[in-house]
Amino acid sequence: MWKSVCLSVYDAGPSKLYLDLHRLVRDKSHFVITTNVDGQFKKAGFDLHCMFTPQGDYGKFQCAKPCRNILYDNLEMVQRMLANLDNSKLRVREEDIPRCPHCGGYLERNLRRDDHFVEEPHMEKQHDYADFVNCSTGGKLVLLELGVGFNTPSIIRLPFERITARHPHAALIRINLDDVRVPGEIAAKSIAFQQDIAQVIQALLDRDPGTQS
Repeated sequence: MWKSVCLSVYDAGPSKLYLDLHRLVRDKSHFVITTNVDGQFKKAGFDLHCMFTPQGDYGKFQCAKPCRNILYDNLEMVQRMLANLDNSKLRVREEDIPRCPHCGGYLERNLRRDDHFVEEPHMEKQHDYADFVNCSTGGKLVLLELGVGFNTPSIIRLPFERITARHPHAALIRINLDDVRVPGEIAAKSIAFQQDIAQVIQALLDRDPGTQS
């Protein structure tokens, strides 16, 4: 588990897709809501103040109980475990296993899996996200939905459909290899691409002269 945290969060750099996505929106007012927990948006340069991550963050640990609604940066803890790892047995030293500074229990990845998930620090951004959407009603709003399926449709997919229906000047762009269907009531306000996300983002960049540099 610890190696997967290190590889997904700290060893891997930003992918071209996320860098291209940042180029596409960096000069436009935007807000990110994502169910990804790998930190790619942060690595690509997106502003953390304009990001809502309700499913967790692999760059954070939480108390496994949990005894507090607190998240802990885990870089140094992960590095210490890997530095002293017994590779022959894939065993971490007992003294390196992260423990909660308050109750002494184990720390674990901050990932929404059950009712032990510490969500409060993430949900603080829910209000900012809602404010961003609400404040856009006097202008235009583009909802760019990237590869969202039906594992957790209540977080992005269904809310985006409701926002599109209610917002006077909203447009939904749905990119999904598996299911790009949209409800009939918002079909006229939606564009669907059943294509690879990276290809669509690149095409949008090519059409936008302000993103060429």
